[in-house]
Amino acid sequence: MWIWVALPLKKGKTCSAASVVTGETLISEAIYEYRVEGLEAIPTPAGRFKAYRISGRERIDSSSNDAGAWGPLSGTATVTDWLASINGKVTVVKPDYRNTFGELFTRELVAAELR
Repeated sequence: MWIWVALPLKKGKTCSAASVVTGETLISEAIYEYRVEGLEAIPTPAGRFKAYRISGRERIDSSSNDAGAWGPLSGTATVTDWLASINGKVTVVKPDYRNTFGELFTRELVAAELR
């Protein structure tokens, strides 16, 4: 999981970044823009946490290394991550990801034991 906003977190803080992933069959470039929206009480199966909601948008451009195989593909994604401190450790308690390629996931923290 990528977390793009540097600590300490505070409402209104923004961050942007770019990355390039090169594999055997693809090249993917992404531009990220994130913003700390503020603190919220977020319920999860592991309990209720006071967490920072971080919202973001990603611009994704991918193409095949194999000429004529597929692509190029361009799309966007929306991301929301809730980060809380559990025993002094910053932890993602709930991430939500959706993109225009049809990928989506939401996860929730079900248990936490930090030592």
